[in-house]
Amino acid sequence: MMFCEQGTVEDLAQPLLGKILCRDHEAVPYDVFRYGVLTALVLLEFLAKADALYDALGGDSGSADKRVCLATLGTLEEALRDAGVSAPIRYLEAGSKLGPDSLALAMDNALRERQPSVTMKKEEFLKRASSVFVAKVKPVD
Repeated sequence: MMFCEQGTVEDLAQPLLGKILCRDHEAVPYDVFRYGVLTALVLLEFLAKADALYDALGGDSGSADKRVCLATLGTLEEALRDAGVSAPIRYLEAGSKLGPDSLALAMDNALRERQPSVTMKKEEFLKRASSVFVAKVKPVD
């Protein structure tokens, strides 16, 4: 993964580690250890997908329009928002909100705004995407 080589993953993982880390003096039960490891691995996979998504948003230029990035991140955050319904229904709703038609509509609406085009750096996009992920992680008590 490209961002692992740049050391960016440590910066992106710090908020997650704050939620799942145990104290030095604590004995860590297996279930807590498993939860932490799985959550960290899912974050790495999520960041790999976010990295590929940014590349897709930017096309061949290597940079992406900030309006499109914010619209995409907003759609992701909306899809992950807890609607107070059962898990199967929530998964269906999230899948629907993240479908190509919903994303395309959100990006199209973002591009209709009459604002000058500004780019968003990949690091900023990944940081915002990771914060959306970390917000859904339950802290270890």
